[in-house]
Amino acid sequence: MKRVGLVLVGLSLVSLVFGQSELVTVSVGGGLHSLKHEPKLPTKNELGKCFGEGKLSAGATFSARYMHFFRDGNWGIGSGADVSYYAATSCLDGVETTSEYDKYNKEKFDCSFSFNGWEERQRVFALEIPLGVYFRTDFTYRLGMVAGLGAKLIMPLHSRFEIQEGSYELTGYYPEDNVTFSQLPHHGFYDNSPRYKDGIDTKPVLGVYAEYGLNIKFTEKLWGYAGVYFNYGITDMAKEHVSDLGAIRDDFQNGYKGVLNSSAVDKANFLAAGVKIGITLPFGK
Repeated sequence: MKRVGLVLVGLSLVSLVFGQSELVTVSVGGGLHSLKHEPKLPTKNELGKCFGEGKLSAGATFSARYMHFFRDGNWGIGSGADVSYYAATSCLDGVETTSEYDKYNKEKFDCSFSFNGWEERQRVFALEIPLGVYFRTDFTYRLGMVAGLGAKLIMPLHSRFEIQEGSYELTGYYPEDNVTFSQLPHHGFYDNSPRYKDGIDTKPVLGVYAEYGLNIKFTEKLWGYAGVYFNYGITDMAKEHVSDLGAIRDDFQNGYKGVLNSSAVDKANFLAAGVKIGITLPFGK
């Protein structure tokens, strides 16, 4: 009898854990998919209309989700994998002025490093692994809903930046002579319109997500899916932020590495919100 009792308890636990139903949803979606970043302004500079500000951009995602519901059929857990595309544009338009000493002429001068209409585009493809709690219910025989909330591990797979337009210029103002020097490369005063492009140094990110969708039953084994989703990366996706805050041009002297890896911003966060459509395959009861 004792063995029979243990077996019955075991079967009850299995029924509770493995539940009554499973759903597999495959979908594609799109909307706001950006790399949200705010400027960390240097303390000793007179800057123009924007510096390091990120313009939000659109992107897309491909999602596969597995959801396992417990015995009551309403609550469960889910995981899966998403491949998402994120983008953003950084604006640099302003002047950084520092006081320096000309050892040849033995006088101080103001060295100005100005960005003119500088725009840098960033693009990131990422693999996302969600793990969350899900709730589902049926409104009618053919219409139901499912909602999930949880955490995500976001791993950048391919990250690039590219300068799309703009230029920078170095000039020198000598107050004793009341003269400004420019276009003198041999004295270090020049302008340039480069089109840098390179990889962004990134790292895995911990984020949160939420999703809500409707299931429309076409047949017993094939449902349609339409929903909305939200993702937010909590931690910084940039691996490092280099250069001295008091000298933005150090980024150029040491090799330009892009805005997201510079000291122009504190951190960059993944941000996504959009709509999805797809199909759901039900299993079990």
